[in-house]
Amino acid sequence: MLCGEAEGGKVPHSLEVLYHQAQSSSTCDALMVAVHLLMVETGFLCQGSEGRPGEMPAGWRTPGGLYRLQYVHPLCDDSLAMVLAVPMGPILVINGQSHCFS
Repeated sequence: MLCGEAEGGKVPHSLEVLYHQAQSSSTCDALMVAVHLLMVETGFLCQGSEGRPGEMPAGWRTPGGLYRLQYVHPLCDDSLAMVLAVPMGPILVINGQSHCFS
């Protein structure tokens, strides 16, 4: 079951596995795990995960609490999508940015 197909409060198995694999220790970690899975489910390919779809990429969170994920999409040649997030008190500010290299 994909995240978008979840009903009745059921957590998709893929999200549960990824959440535990990532050793999430905060609500911000959990939210970024969900963001990552949604990106992958919509066709983005994560950079830095060496093709391991059930794992978060290396360096996705820093000891200082910043989050950084990078993706490419097979239909968007020569472009990179970055998702950056920073906790600001009780809020997680998430920013997306696209770079075109052509």
